[in-house]
Amino acid sequence: MNEFTPYDRVARILHWTIAILILALLTIGFLMGNIPDEQLSRKIFVYNMHKSFGLTVLVLSLFRLLWRLTHKAPSLPSSMKKWEIGISHLTHFLFYAFMIVMPLVGWALV
Repeated sequence: MNEFTPYDRVARILHWTIAILILALLTIGFLMGNIPDEQLSRKIFVYNMHKSFGLTVLVLSLFRLLWRLTHKAPSLPSSMKKWEIGISHLTHFLFYAFMIVMPLVGWALV
């Protein structure tokens, strides 16, 4: 029997938008270090894009957390063991912490 209940549309849109932005941030972050100093305007553009994407991730993550706190998540399958549920909750907590703390750290280091 399939017990799967999907997250609502807003949660799914936030999830995938943030995921795509994080992948873009990782890519841009790796590329930033390889731009020669002679290409200063390009370097500034890429750094500004990285900062903009990071700020967007922060704002969307805070909105996602607010959405998550005010809208019930789908139930976990009853077949999950307690330790799996615990790991699931810990993983979600760490992802939210990462999505909020990393942009703040980046902002603080600029």
